[in-house]
Amino acid sequence: YRLKSGQRAVNLPGDITYSFLPHAPHVNQLTQHAHEQNKEVMLHLPMEAVAGKKLGPGGLTECMTEKKFTKVLASSINSIPHVSGFNNHMGSRLTKSPLWMKRLMQEVAADKKLFFVDSKTTSDSVAFKVARAEGLNSIQRDIFIDHEDSKSFIQKQLRKLIKKAQQNGTALAIAHPKKNTLSELERWLP
Repeated sequence: YRLKSGQRAVNLPGDITYSFLPHAPHVNQLTQHAHEQNKEVMLHLPMEAVAGKKLGPGGLTECMTEKKFTKVLASSINSIPHVSGFNNHMGSRLTKSPLWMKRLMQEVAADKKLFFVDSKTTSDSVAFKVARAEGLNSIQRDIFIDHEDSKSFIQKQLRKLIKKAQQNGTALAIAHPKKNTLSELERWLP
């Protein structure tokens, strides 16, 4: 939704994957820019949250019919050029539902060869487990870098990320194109 910060994010050095909200105004330009830099592109799929936050276009909810759920999902996937995977945007309600996660993962597995990243917006998420059971290549988020928007917190999270990666050989972090986050990543990534 924000072109300048989106461009700044896509210009970060290294093998970073970018996840875009469906039907966003600058999605074509930003995904193309990422693709041209050999960056991986994902769909940041809005899913219903416990708090009932507004999802925006392409959001999936429990009150949808199966037909509408399938139609919205397909539209969201097709709105992201060069898409190779997807993760949940919000989703603290939907990702707890084995029924809805099974529908989602079966639909994706049937039509697309996409991988799935569970953003783990709730510790009760079954999304990763269901995705694996349905045959999707999947992984879970280890660290949120910027759920507190301060440089000191972001630095603390980056140190945690590095420590986890050193201990386990790999770690997955999620961040947003916020001013403080981008400043710290521009400083840390090189």
